[in-house]
Amino acid sequence: MTRIDKKTLLGLLVVAAMTFSLLVTPASAAQITMKDETFERVFEADENGHTYLYAGPTLFDLITSDYITLNEDLDWVSYVNNNNGWTQNTGSWSSPGQSSVNWHNHGTLTTDGVWGEDTLLPTFWDLDGETNSTVNRRSFSLTMGQTTTIAMESELMYVATLDVAGAEFVHLTINSLQDEVGWEFLIVDSEDALIAAGGGMNGDIIVTPFKPGTGLHYMWIGAGSDYSGLVMFDIHPQAVAPVSIPVGTVVQDSLPGSELTLVDGSLVHTEKAPTARTYKYNSPTDLAMISYSFNYPEILPLVSQYTTILSITSDTFVNENGKVRMSLDFPMPLSDNYFYKSIQGETYYLTVMGGDNVHYALYNSIVADNELLLNEEFLLQNLNGDTAKKGYLLTVEEDSFMRVNTTQYSGVSDWFAYTVTDDMVMRQFSVSYHTDFASSPFIYMPAGEYVIFATMDGYFLGEFEFNIGPITTDLSTSISRVGGFRVETDAFDFFNLTLYMSTEDNITAQTRIHLYDRTGRSLVTSNYPLSNWWDGNNLVEHPTWSNTYSFPIYTMTSDEYTLIAVSPDYVANNTAGLTNHYENYFVNYTLTWDVITEEYFKDTATLNVGDGADYVFHFALDTESEINEHYSLKLNATPGTWFNVSIISEDVTGFNAELFHNMGGRIHYTPWNDLNDNLVGTIGTELIFEFGGMTESPVFIFNLVRSLGTEGNLTIRITPFLTNTVADMPALVPEFDLLAGIAMAAPYILVLGASVVVIVVVYVKKFKT
Repeated sequence: MTRIDKKTLLGLLVVAAMTFSLLVTPASAAQITMKDETFERVFEADENGHTYLYAGPTLFDLITSDYITLNEDLDWVSYVNNNNGWTQNTGSWSSPGQSSVNWHNHGTLTTDGVWGEDTLLPTFWDLDGETNSTVNRRSFSLTMGQTTTIAMESELMYVATLDVAGAEFVHLTINSLQDEVGWEFLIVDSEDALIAAGGGMNGDIIVTPFKPGTGLHYMWIGAGSDYSGLVMFDIHPQAVAPVSIPVGTVVQDSLPGSELTLVDGSLVHTEKAPTARTYKYNSPTDLAMISYSFNYPEILPLVSQYTTILSITSDTFVNENGKVRMSLDFPMPLSDNYFYKSIQGETYYLTVMGGDNVHYALYNSIVADNELLLNEEFLLQNLNGDTAKKGYLLTVEEDSFMRVNTTQYSGVSDWFAYTVTDDMVMRQFSVSYHTDFASSPFIYMPAGEYVIFATMDGYFLGEFEFNIGPITTDLSTSISRVGGFRVETDAFDFFNLTLYMSTEDNITAQTRIHLYDRTGRSLVTSNYPLSNWWDGNNLVEHPTWSNTYSFPIYTMTSDEYTLIAVSPDYVANNTAGLTNHYENYFVNYTLTWDVITEEYFKDTATLNVGDGADYVFHFALDTESEINEHYSLKLNATPGTWFNVSIISEDVTGFNAELFHNMGGRIHYTPWNDLNDNLVGTIGTELIFEFGGMTESPVFIFNLVRSLGTEGNLTIRITPFLTNTVADMPALVPEFDLLAGIAMAAPYILVLGASVVVIVVVYVKKFKT
């Protein structure tokens, strides 16, 4: 295949424009300006003939398509890193012709903890040959307050820019100009936060309300049709000024408009956009509640063409594969209450959409008697036969653990809580509880304010106790129902935990221990009775239990700190027997937290790995050892590189390897059953496997089985392959200078009905990656 020149070549610029002196268009004509750009991604093959690619984690690639042109068949393997290691995918592209590719097929390291963020992971590719790829981007600009008509090819994604500067809130109307089509879109801001998404079918006209994010916004839109020809849309973004609903205020109104009208005695249907109205409300000091109710005309089931929708959003985000604008949609709402507090001063926005003269009422009110009782029982009751909600405000003064137990007499109640952190991220979670305190789960509660509410069945009756206790950085503390410790940790270390009951009373405390990383992700749990015994005069060893419990932790945790929840499930008087329990008895605990990484490994080492050569390290294996041994090798290497690993050993009868990457303070683990996907050779001769380095310091753990018949060695040879980075596209320019384009090239004109399409084609054979 001919190699594309590595220099930037500004190619042909063809501007197709309509000038009034050349052609007069109908008065209703809409001008469509579409920019069509083409780039080349130039890849260089390794000396072994393979082309290795690193596709960095990219949520939103500003392209329409990416394809390769083949002169010969090409086999490929992709390694999609994910929560459980990687997924290996294989395939082949056949020649001659072009094949579409998507280098950015990414997996995610999910946090599992309420207080973390999902991490998008890179993908590696191994192509059995040499190739480049051609990237196409078709883009246009949207202007606030103007309708833009676009014409698109089916099955392709088009990209638009939208300048939202100065807009507090936006209604985006998309009008599909044909039937037999399905379409989707999404909008992100300049920080890759997903702001809005939606779609429709056939000739729908939809309105999507959204709170803008930061900087220039980008919109992707794609459509699929079973028919040939272009797919056309009218797109209209409109800045709106939301109507404020002060506390104590009721707003009532109706949604006008209908797609069905009587004309000369005949029922006529006309596609119309739904009416959309946006309101805003906040309450920075008190727990408040927004209540809504809807009244639908009885004739609607026969004639309605609209789906009434209530949508709630705010300044906040949630973490779901990146930052996503907080949004709740309720189709065909009836009546409900939504509890809220502007914890970080955020404003909430409520949009009502529909038509057909549907009547609605909105009420913003303060919630009285809203303080949630802690560490004591309280009665929760629903006197009505219908579902009801009860809201509370919970203030946690310092980082804490919470456990909730209940006695339910009738019905079921579900609890839900949320807070907003100072980075404007909404952290939301279900509050789990149990009728047996010993079975109730721990809930990590960082300091802050929480909105918490119960949804009760009809005639629900039950008692709840929210037990909460602080997390300390000291090594000794006194705990009644629940509490915990915070200890400093490095994500790659192993530890030994020893918990000592230092209360010198004649008691047995059934103690539950649960470890969490800094995001609240569950790591290790244990349960053990700790006991002291008095012989009448002195504290002596209990005949069955100990006052100390110790166990090693070989689970990698997180950088900075790890959380240890501790709770005496019950405390019994040893003199009177285990059934004689003390209520709310404070037990003194002392923690010892030791790093045992060095004890776990027979040896640890670091190897600096550069480019384009073999890098070797030798572990000497002596006979004064265990049959099962563990060795650790940390690499200092260039991230985004594909490596070959060669293992040569003596006196090793069993072998496997595990790979660890520190991804933003949390460990990504690749097991041996992934690393050995392309295993060559056997242990005792030469064993070869490959992997992709995602960070500067990946760590291997080598697990060996020894015969110990003689001294041996373990030789690790690391060979980096030439790896190409799949580069990001150049920035998308918001506006195109049409007059400058006309001056540079002759016009090509495509007339679609009453619309004039201005096609800007830019071929840029570009960058090596």
